Amino acid sequence: MSAPGQDADAAARAAPGLQGIEGTTLSAELAGAIMAASLDAILTLTPEGQIVDLNRAAERLYKVGRSAIGEPLTAFIPPRDRQVWEELLARLRDDPSHLRDRRIEGTGRRADESEFPLEASINSLKAGEHQFFVARNSDLTTEARRAASRASASRRSATLRSVMSRTKATKN
Repeated sequence: MSAPGQDADAAARAAPGLQGIEGTTLSAELAGAIMAASLDAILTLTPEGQIVDLNRAAERLYKVGRSAIGEPLTAFIPPRDRQVWEELLARLRDDPSHLRDRRIEGTGRRADESEFPLEASINSLKAGEHQFFVARNSDLTTEARRAASRASASRRSATLRSVMSRTKATKN
């Protein structure tokens, strides 16, 4: 088993320009940079569902600031769906691998109470002796609009084909 920071120490030795950076410092800086660079909303949660960290994409998605830290995740879920999310968190506490490698769809709720379709993946991680959940969320509004547009175009094409086939049949 490797010591904490050992992999980061190896990365610092192997990557030009990273010499002299202690592994745990590199790990913290790298984790922060990844969070900041992500286009998806990332929330770090306690097992009880309390937000302990979020990135800028999450701040934009939910229309909140850093003041969301300490809030329950359910504050960003419509009231009608909160019980389901509470049950999901309970299941994850019992079986942290329950949603590993899976995405789920639901509805998110912004601070202004507007709702949006979302896709989420939730994974468990341990930091020292503490367990956390990391939720990666993305707004599916654009994808939903595209799907609706494709469905509408498909219906129009089907209607046109139907009209054309009736027109041909009438001419014969």
